[in-house]
Amino acid sequence: GDWSSDVCSSDLSDPVSLYTPLHYGNAIEKLSKETLKEYPKISFKLYNVDEPKNEKIAEQFEATGTSLFLYNPKTGKKKDLTEFAFSFAKNQPQKFKEGLKKELKNFK
Repeated sequence: GDWSSDVCSSDLSDPVSLYTPLHYGNAIEKLSKETLKEYPKISFKLYNVDEPKNEKIAEQFEATGTSLFLYNPKTGKKKDLTEFAFSFAKNQPQKFKEGLKKELKNFK
């Protein structure tokens, strides 16, 4: 497949952020954005980890390839959802959306 090293972030209801390098024809980005529409306080930002200006973000999340995190900048807490994202984004989009909603609900 075509690998990309972009990273998406979204500031969630409490300032929680979601970081995602993109893959699968941007399936992870697309499904994340669709899911986040139900969370009106969430914004979405895009980072390319290959660009020097994004080096600190890439290091913070150890993002060298595709990954998905929930992150709370107030507490520094983060949760790695990379394996989950790869498992469902391409072939089971509904499961991806449902799982992301559950993770967002339970993440503090």
